[in-house]
Parts: sequence; C-alpha cells; structure tokens
Amino acid sequence: MSDFDKLYSRADQLLSCLEKLLPIEQPAIDWRAAIAFRWRKRGGTGFIQPVTHPHRIALAALHGIDAQKNS
Repeated sequence: MSDFDKLYSRADQLLSCLEKLLPIEQPAIDWRAAIAFRWRKRGGTGFIQPVTHPHRIALAALHGIDAQKNS
C-alpha cells in the first residue's frame, strides 16, 4: 500500500468520525402540517416535530391553573 493510499484511508476514517458530530440537516418545518409541535432531542441534536394527534382537552377540564386561565 502506497503512502498516498494510507493517507487517503486515514483521512476517510477521520472524515467519517467528524461527520457523526455534525448536526443532521432537518427538513423545512411545515407549520400547516399540525396544530401542535414539540421539541425532540435525539443523538445530541434537536428538532421540531409536528404532533399529528394532540389530545383535545377543554380548558375547563384543567384544574389548578386559574391564574393562567384568567390571563
């Protein structure tokens, strides 16, 4: 194996390690895709994910948050 081949192999290994550290490119957020969204964190990076089936809870059903309800 030539010196160039060794250098190429080592550089390729280094780039593979560095690519794991880069954030994953996220697709553009379609704000019309859902009525609710949440922040998800995976593998050291985070992204916004639509909540496709959020729970529909009436405001009157929530207790202990009267100050927030009156705001």
